[in-house]
Amino acid sequence: MRIGLLKNNTITSVIEARSGDPYGTEGTDWLDMSDKRGGIGWVWDGSNLTPPVKPTTYRTQVTPSEFVELFPAAAYLDIKNNLVGTNAEITQLYEFAFLKDTINLKSSKMAAAMALLVANSSLTQAEADAILQGIPE
Repeated sequence: MRIGLLKNNTITSVIEARSGDPYGTEGTDWLDMSDKRGGIGWVWDGSNLTPPVKPTTYRTQVTPSEFVELFPAAAYLDIKNNLVGTNAEITQLYEFAFLKDTINLKSSKMAAAMALLVANSSLTQAEADAILQGIPE
């Protein structure tokens, strides 16, 4: 018989026990898993087991072309056509980004660039945050 130890409704351990053997200790919850599919990390809601959610990881070293693809199309065109060449700070950051083989989205320069674009209403804060988050792996 398979049984799982529950802590905060999450299975933290699975053991094989002989049918009829007592199991569990005071202050713990054990789930009979003989007829259930699941394992460590699965969540028990009282009637169903749900597999663990894998956290999404993001790549924050991107190429210049990947960087462009992170922008909403209209925002990128607005920045390129209306701000680069007229706003010295944005022009400098734009040129800096495209002189590199890779762009580090976690750099302080990139954070400053996004803050500047938000301040100029070229991006919303949510759009800037999404860009800085990177590319899902």
